Amino acid sequence: VLVGLQEVTPMLKEELFPLLISLGYHVITQDDASDDVDAGDSAYYCAIAVLIESGSTSGGPTAQIIDSGFRPYSQSVMGRGLLWVHAWIGGTTTTTTDNTTPNDTDDNGTYVLFTTTHLESFMRNYPRPGQTYDGVSQRAAQVVEATQFCSKYMQSWGGDGRLEAAFLTGDLNWDDERKRAKGADRPLLDVIEQSYGGGGNDGIKWEDVWLEMCPGQEGYTYDSKLNPMLRGNLRRRFDRCLVHIPSKRNVTDGRDCGVDASTLATHSVQMIGTDPIEGLQWKKEIQKWAGGGPMVGSGTYMHLPVLASDHYGLYAVLGDSRFAPPTKVTVGKKSKPGRGSASTSKRRRLK
Repeated sequence: VLVGLQEVTPMLKEELFPLLISLGYHVITQDDASDDVDAGDSAYYCAIAVLIESGSTSGGPTAQIIDSGFRPYSQSVMGRGLLWVHAWIGGTTTTTTDNTTPNDTDDNGTYVLFTTTHLESFMRNYPRPGQTYDGVSQRAAQVVEATQFCSKYMQSWGGDGRLEAAFLTGDLNWDDERKRAKGADRPLLDVIEQSYGGGGNDGIKWEDVWLEMCPGQEGYTYDSKLNPMLRGNLRRRFDRCLVHIPSKRNVTDGRDCGVDASTLATHSVQMIGTDPIEGLQWKKEIQKWAGGGPMVGSGTYMHLPVLASDHYGLYAVLGDSRFAPPTKVTVGKKSKPGRGSASTSKRRRLK
């Protein structure tokens, strides 16, 4: 229903957006939502695809857009910001775990705040040759801005429990899970929690969907060892799907936490896009290394398969905890334990 995209180039827009529109999606881009008159000059940007019309092969829920926008980050040299959509998701018939029909309002619909972002990147030779811009402090400030915006937006919309969840998705460039060394960034959830004053307040808790559903699995969304398109050594879980569900219902036993308690829960998450695109190859120049960094111009090339992206995508299914989990849908090749799968999109489906 909701798809977050990062690094959308003009060429990708020309090819992908007509396809998405033909499938019933409305696409909102960073440039469309920005008040910056120069935003149209972006080399690449974020986008969100919202399924507003259910096709004959879909049969699932659709969404209505309530509002949307783009918020530039206060600390960025790359024009980064938060793209958001406030949507109502509904239009599907579901059955509870005891085979009864729940007596809900809004046609069993759910109001959510869905956001996607591309946090500050690592950059060599910036601001001058020989220096490195690691973006660590900028990423920390940006993720705090993003989560604080979500919390304030949910409160400003009435705080009556009807806006049930906020999602922060995208390429966060976060480096906090190396095996043999300390990552460049502090643990992501710690940074967010500390911005609220710490204490583990359940009312402001954010969860990492991958950590909740796949504990112990590496989940590298950038995996140059296993991604046949890359051929390298860098392995990071750069891409995340975080969810904030206020006053969450206990999903295990269905215990109600209050009148306005949300019934949303994560059913599953998997990586997608590990399969190469049939018939496509690209020519990669083999790099020579000197002084701790790559030097281009070796003149030697190898032909490699092409995947949907150099990053793997996340496919998360969320729904009412009172409903039976949806039938498993195969989207690309399922990941092996500890292995990622590929796609540029981070798709979230609520049923």
